[in-house]
Amino acid sequence: MQDSFDDIANFKAVLAEHGLPGALEFLNRRAPHRFTAVYKLDGATMLNLGIYDRLGEVLSPLPPTPNEHSLCDYVTAQQAFVSNNVLEDPRLTNHFQRGLTNAYVGVPLSRGPRHLYGTLCQMDPQAQKLSDSEYRFLEMVAPLLLDYLD
Repeated sequence: MQDSFDDIANFKAVLAEHGLPGALEFLNRRAPHRFTAVYKLDGATMLNLGIYDRLGEVLSPLPPTPNEHSLCDYVTAQQAFVSNNVLEDPRLTNHFQRGLTNAYVGVPLSRGPRHLYGTLCQMDPQAQKLSDSEYRFLEMVAPLLLDYLD
């Protein structure tokens, strides 16, 4: 448990010193996914507030995405969403992202069930699996990001 306290303290330090871009890079280095991003729910649209691309090819912000085209929509509906392989996930048979994003992990950015701000997510064009401990870490640090958004 001490390691997770240290990891959270390290995350807080990076967030305080480098803001959202540093926090996204910190989280990305811990995961197998190529991308780590934050999206804000804005009515029927998801707005990208920041993305870290391990390969440095995608720059922030990405264009707004209609909710129904975003896997973040599943997070807002279910309060979390994981698909290690979108191509084999029966929940996503007809989804717009199928074949574009093949691994997705998302947790809500929220100050309670009625105050959903958006999502913290990790994605990859290839199938990936995030460890259970890393998923729990995302859940723990997601609320910390809220003070650095808007």
